[in-house]
Amino acid sequence: MTFTYDDADLSKTIACFWNDGNRFNIFYLDDSKSTYISYSEDEKEKIQNIMINQAKDRQKAYDIMKLNGKNKLNLLLVFLLSFFTVVETINEKKLNLPEILQIILVGGFTNSYLINRTQLKELKKYKMFLEIIDKLDEINSDCGEKCLPLEINTIDEFSYSEIKSYYKQYRQK
Repeated sequence: MTFTYDDADLSKTIACFWNDGNRFNIFYLDDSKSTYISYSEDEKEKIQNIMINQAKDRQKAYDIMKLNGKNKLNLLLVFLLSFFTVVETINEKKLNLPEILQIILVGGFTNSYLINRTQLKELKKYKMFLEIIDKLDEINSDCGEKCLPLEINTIDEFSYSEIKSYYKQYRQK
């Protein structure tokens, strides 16, 4: 997970973890890290369940359709403002204050679009993952040992298109 919702505590939201035997390293979204030893056989499963619940909480906090609409609006504004800026500059053969302001707005809307697009892809990826979570054993066994296992802890290593491919293949079953 690379981001979370507004009210979430970043110091408790797990970005990822790794374990080597009984040693666990948990990395949080506030860039902190905790390291500890656990002899509990189900410690990895406990951490994964926490991460799954955090992902579900984040999914509830965002309206993907609303975010998608906002992103489309940002893209439309970028195109419109860019078009008008180019037309006005060609007609006047120089940049004046309104065109400079339009260029600044284009930059702002472009930045907003890129951030929203990245978040939107991650939200969609996690949504698909959560819908096929009960098929992970089958997915990982079909892939074999040559692949990175698909788990809540490794989902960020997979692209949106890879998760979409698994989703299409295993959601049907």
